[in-house]
Amino acid sequence: MKKIRPSLIIYAFSVAFIIFVFLTLLSFNIIGYGVQERCQLAQEKYLGDCVEALIQYLEDEDTPFQSRNSAIWALGELGDARALPALQGLYTGDIPKRESLSQTISQYELKKAIKLINGFNVTAFFWRDDSARPVERK
Repeated sequence: MKKIRPSLIIYAFSVAFIIFVFLTLLSFNIIGYGVQERCQLAQEKYLGDCVEALIQYLEDEDTPFQSRNSAIWALGELGDARALPALQGLYTGDIPKRESLSQTISQYELKKAIKLINGFNVTAFFWRDDSARPVERK
């Protein structure tokens, strides 16, 4: 049986750690990009910073359910407590086994968003400040 050298083990763990950190940061950036995209859509229609615009977007009954569910996701990812009243106001606690995101407000998404706001949300620390800035209108 061959003995594995300790330096090879350290090298393998170092490479695995670097890959893990890279993939983690990449996923944080992808999430941040998605949040910023939804913020821009909401701010094109409503005044205020990202959170304020997303709340108005969510509460607008003329907005399609798919877009409103995307706003719920973005509010959860931002982790801003100002969104809690709007999210909790829509949350019934009755989560069906299957939901159509294009036909209803997702109770599952609401539950996740509320949990992210009330709990520890590591991704929000990376890009929350940039997303919360109001868009200047011309």
